[in-house]
Amino acid sequence: MMNIPSRGEEPRTTEEIYAEAQDFLKQYFESIKRENSQSHLERLQEVKDQLLNTGTYQLKTAELVFGTKLAWRNSTRCIGRIQWKKLQVFDCREVTTASGMFESLCTHIKYGTNKGNIRSAITVFPQRTDGKHDYRIWNPQLINYAGYREPDGTVLGDPKSIKFTEICMQLGWKPARTAWDILPLVLSAEGKDPEFFEIPREIVMEVPLSHPTLDWFEELGLRWYALPAVSGMRFDCGGLEFTANAFNGWYMSSEIACRNLCDSNRYNILEKVASKMNLDTLTTTSLWKDKALLEVNVAVLHSYHKHNVTIVDHHAASDSFMKHLEIENRTRNGCPADWIWIVPPMSSSLTSVFHQEMALYYIRPSYEYQEYAWETHQWTTHAKGKMAAANKKYHFRQIAKLVKLTSKLFARALSKRIKATILYATETGKSEQYAKELGEIFGHAFNAQVHCMAEYDMFSIEHETLLLVVTSTFGNGEPPANGLAFAEYLVHLLYSEQDNSGESSTGSVKMPTPKSLMRGTSMLDSHRDYRKQLSRLESTRSTGTVSSEDNIGPLSNVRFAVFALGSSAYPKFCHFGKNIDKFLGNLGGERILNVETGDEMCGQEQQFRSWASNIFQLCCETFCLDDSEMVKQAKESMSAKPLTEQTVTFAKPTTTVPLQSALAKTFRRHLLSCKVRENVILGDRSTERATIFVDLEHSDEFKYSPGDHVGVLPCNREEIVEGVLKRLTDEEDCDKPLQLHRLTEELKINGVRKSWEPDVRLPSVSIRELFTRFLDITTPPSTFLLDYLSTKCTNEEEEKKLKLLAKDSNAYDDWRHYKYPTLAEVLEEFPSANPQTSIEPSFHLPKDIATPIIMVGPGTGVAPFRGFWHHRAYEYKKNISKSKTGFMWLIFGCRTKGVDLYKEEKNEALGNGVLNKTSLALSREEGIKKKYVQELLEEEGKEVCDILLNRNGHFYVCGDCKMAEDVQQKLKKLLMKYSGMTNQDVTEYISGMMDDNRYHEDIFGITLRTAEVQSASRETARKRRLESTHSLS
Repeated sequence: MMNIPSRGEEPRTTEEIYAEAQDFLKQYFESIKRENSQSHLERLQEVKDQLLNTGTYQLKTAELVFGTKLAWRNSTRCIGRIQWKKLQVFDCREVTTASGMFESLCTHIKYGTNKGNIRSAITVFPQRTDGKHDYRIWNPQLINYAGYREPDGTVLGDPKSIKFTEICMQLGWKPARTAWDILPLVLSAEGKDPEFFEIPREIVMEVPLSHPTLDWFEELGLRWYALPAVSGMRFDCGGLEFTANAFNGWYMSSEIACRNLCDSNRYNILEKVASKMNLDTLTTTSLWKDKALLEVNVAVLHSYHKHNVTIVDHHAASDSFMKHLEIENRTRNGCPADWIWIVPPMSSSLTSVFHQEMALYYIRPSYEYQEYAWETHQWTTHAKGKMAAANKKYHFRQIAKLVKLTSKLFARALSKRIKATILYATETGKSEQYAKELGEIFGHAFNAQVHCMAEYDMFSIEHETLLLVVTSTFGNGEPPANGLAFAEYLVHLLYSEQDNSGESSTGSVKMPTPKSLMRGTSMLDSHRDYRKQLSRLESTRSTGTVSSEDNIGPLSNVRFAVFALGSSAYPKFCHFGKNIDKFLGNLGGERILNVETGDEMCGQEQQFRSWASNIFQLCCETFCLDDSEMVKQAKESMSAKPLTEQTVTFAKPTTTVPLQSALAKTFRRHLLSCKVRENVILGDRSTERATIFVDLEHSDEFKYSPGDHVGVLPCNREEIVEGVLKRLTDEEDCDKPLQLHRLTEELKINGVRKSWEPDVRLPSVSIRELFTRFLDITTPPSTFLLDYLSTKCTNEEEEKKLKLLAKDSNAYDDWRHYKYPTLAEVLEEFPSANPQTSIEPSFHLPKDIATPIIMVGPGTGVAPFRGFWHHRAYEYKKNISKSKTGFMWLIFGCRTKGVDLYKEEKNEALGNGVLNKTSLALSREEGIKKKYVQELLEEEGKEVCDILLNRNGHFYVCGDCKMAEDVQQKLKKLLMKYSGMTNQDVTEYISGMMDDNRYHEDIFGITLRTAEVQSASRETARKRRLESTHSLS
């Protein structure tokens, strides 16, 4: 390779541009394994046509991202190039004004600084055309200190900046004249005369320097800025020259200490420091310069670490470059490097790079030096340098666009393995269980970390390399409580760049709220085109696919997959998980595998096992780990039994906790001990169903609101517990406290470490207490437990049947739904062979007692509404005027008049004016036409809509999920009929009611033993499974 000097300022000819373009596009298409493909040839022709028509051409987004990274990789003087793939690209080629450049560069400074966790980034402005309309950043660095020549010949500030400081002052800048004045940005667009802009001080992070042992060092008043952003170089890519760009990495300590502070042509503090150290500066044999220089370096490192600002010492930087050199020599047979610049300015011979021979040659794309803008600019004003632009002072809130994170620099990994973050959201613990199992699988080959969404640092999501989500759906499509904040953050992330860039709609359309988007798919789908919104958020994603440019966003450096748990008994099956998958994709994440659903009604466990195996294999392939020995171990572990006598054991507990505390910790609920005052069967005792009223008494007062649920934590029936205990082969006392231990495996760099660790969920209690209060033994055992039981059978036929149930999902589902056995019943069925809680919704009365409410609650759904009218009656007793309270209307449904729950109470409340109106729907009463609450709504539609539309009323629904969905659909039709709104308008109106807390749902699923719904649910699950099978085939 020849040594390429600076080209000067003459633009290239179209022939020269095309030759360079050919070479660059060859590199680009090679990187995505498409060299000489049809796409490659078509792109070359497209470039040629553009050159013939316009004299230039435009790089595509993916090409620009690739080129900026490759130019960093080719930078001969950069010691930190090992991070060349981790570069955030801000594509600002659409900017046409100096003020637009300024806003973009403020964004860059804010993004790159990141509160001290420095992230590498580059901002690119429009390319050179004819050489007369160049865009230029006049500052050699975005952030720099001014330098002033004093009358006595001394320099205040940075001597390197004297000339540029004078130019800024000629333009009208009025500095404070201190040693640490931050220079304004001087920018010119389209060849026009420059404008200066003062950088908002709040976005510039500075580090005051102190020393860990020399207390006087802080008194020197030294400081330096956190972000080293070079802005005077030219980016040369594909024959195109980008004369205005800003690139930042992070500081090496010797750059600040040696070059900036101690260099005799800069701040020159060396002798001052030596004097403070009482060193002999009159003779070089005292090595005073070396000693003082060392302490300044110590101070810089100490100060940056103290303020949590990214910095690297010259030894670590040298080692990283040697590693980079090794990789480059192996992957592309060489690495251009300028030894003079790579070798650090202190302790040179102690660093690994000092002894390394280097080859200096130049290849493109590249960052090249160019003449200072003030030396080449053609002024349009009559008096060069006399033009004083208006002093523009901007506050960051006015100009800074909140640019979200997409990359992570200097990740402090415990090992060299790729980080895999596994997030879960759960109401019952099932998602958590699956997430932890996934963590154990991925722990063999990845640095796997499992977090609950509520405990996860959401700002880290843009830093992730691999993100796996395991989540359930609560109620009718809502997020689990511990997943709501995460969902809201994703929505915020989706719209923040659009809002801050000024590209969002300024019309009357209301921006959907997080809950709105999570609740329904129509609005989510209508906001899926995110690529245009993120024109400045170009990704650090590998350009490994042709379509990568179509999916750029804040998470473009993130690869992800989602496993969604749910029940097909609910209309919005796995709704939350599916929406999380959509959001991650819309935010630019790379989907490794389409979202997989696990149906509680049909083979959920088998679906998870299959998905876990598939996603692990795909991730290993994605990160080139499939031939790793660790991966082989992981695959072996996936086929091994999870529970055996070798992996779990009981031991004597070191501590015990009170039962109530243990239950509260295990089930993550605040528990109260109550006394049952009354237990009454409501309605007709002769009916096939029974509804029981339970009156509870608590000794102390506690806070609650009308409409709150009381979750009951029951014991398993004694006969079921005894049925399990009598089958245990261990004859030890079942009533003495024990602690469950699990055999854990932790992969260390030097191998696998096994150890017995106490189970984090189950407390130290007796085996009887575990089976009575902590373990679910009343629902069918999992396939894994059945598989384990098969190994304990002495009867060959029973062993075969258990293995069939464990391996064949159809057989398991049929057996599970038909028999729905408890664990004790399973043990009885196989005599030769061995474990969820209520949700507390936000379902309360309006704060304004004058607000009218409509309550729809068939069957036991009337329970919270009883609390409502009791509370209203209590308010009347406190002398609250009935004229001040809102209209209260109960719409109730039941099978027959005999099960009209709380009939007498309702009549009394109606007579006393507590309830203003009641409506009753009977679905099984002889001699009366079948009617459901939906039909009652239709009959009263005009009044219902008047209350909601004109009187700002609240609408409450309590009951099973199917009824709640039917009621909502009926209400939509009524609103369309009586308001004239379109279907989309009504959907948004109801969503708005939910956001404003005017539409309340308190819904629950379907009891699995209910015959009338079980067959329908099973049929739905079967169809889903068949559709999935057909789509795979």
